[in-house]
Amino acid sequence: MAAFDDRHWLLSHIHNSYITSDDTGLCEVVVQVEPHAAPVVEFPCMADDSPPDPNDDQQPHSLDIASDMIFGGPRQRSYTALRLEKMKKEEKIAARIKRVSWKHNPSASIC
Repeated sequence: MAAFDDRHWLLSHIHNSYITSDDTGLCEVVVQVEPHAAPVVEFPCMADDSPPDPNDDQQPHSLDIASDMIFGGPRQRSYTALRLEKMKKEEKIAARIKRVSWKHNPSASIC
């Protein structure tokens, strides 16, 4: 983001992007310096030849990294993960259950 504050960098970036992205070759005609061209206008945003003042430079910095535990504890589990866990638990319970089919045999009845 700091690069967008530098007008000279922005102008040179636009200029270079225009030249490199033009497949037709028209940019060479437009960007070319012609001897009969209008006098060059001095822009206040262009960098001068003097060395930069060290007091003007602000050191870029990023925000400190903070853990998410500050914002309410651990992240809650997704609905799918909860459903899968519930299905596994039900499968374990179902594996312990033994099903016996009972058929009544009338000939083996005791009188």
